[in-house]
Amino acid sequence: MTVDAIIPTTGRPELVRAVRSVLSQTVKVTPIVVLDRPDAESAVRTSLTELPHRLVITEGAIGGSAARNRGVQASEADIVAFLDDDDEWLPTKTEQQVAHLEGNPTTVVACRAVLVGDTERVVPSRLFDDSRTMSTYLLERSTVKLTDNFMQSSALMMSRELAVRHAWPEGLRRHQDWGLLIALDDAAATFVTVPDPLVRVFQDSAGSISRSNAWSDSVAWLDAYGVDATRRAKGDFLASIALRSALRAREWGASVQVLRQALTYRPHPAALVVGFSGVIGR
Repeated sequence: MTVDAIIPTTGRPELVRAVRSVLSQTVKVTPIVVLDRPDAESAVRTSLTELPHRLVITEGAIGGSAARNRGVQASEADIVAFLDDDDEWLPTKTEQQVAHLEGNPTTVVACRAVLVGDTERVVPSRLFDDSRTMSTYLLERSTVKLTDNFMQSSALMMSRELAVRHAWPEGLRRHQDWGLLIALDDAAATFVTVPDPLVRVFQDSAGSISRSNAWSDSVAWLDAYGVDATRRAKGDFLASIALRSALRAREWGASVQVLRQALTYRPHPAALVVGFSGVIGR
């Protein structure tokens, strides 16, 4: 089966590392680089001169989800996988994941990841299974360090057919991959997680949308995508993500509002600790 790697980018320097990691796979994969900043075309072409790839250029500022969808539309492969431009794959990722997709067009394959920040750790400690909804799995936060539950865009692979049928949700500034995963779960897709860590995910990269303080985006996202999550999982999300964002932005009134809402759901204490870290973690 043929495989394309969809890499949305604004032209960050880490893109070269991401493309190299695709070309270093133990099976052939074609990088499709989707540039969402047309004025960076010359610089991107120069940086990737010696690296085989396809370049798709958007009209600009369409966002990560729409850029990924453009990449899927441009692909002619059987399988598509996704890679953020500041992350990198380990060499056997594609080979190990493709093995689970033969004859399984409605399966989504993920893998464990190495989170790279001040330290490195392998996540998740608990793989997703159908004993709970995807929204509950993603939103729960029972530990201070992100270890228990994890599934992220750079770890995902699926048939192109499935990616066309269930496009990335456009218009979201945050939690784009979670929105897609919840929609796929609602559509009865099957999820498999390769137990080996096969991707390196770099936290808090410059220019990453995850660094924004848009607490209101997170609250709106929860209303749209968190319907099937348990009450405690909703509280964990509000405390660890929305509250932390509001505190980092020094929006005190919003912080109180989000905290009150989170407490009605009885979040894990660890989620509250993460949330209040926003006071010092600006």
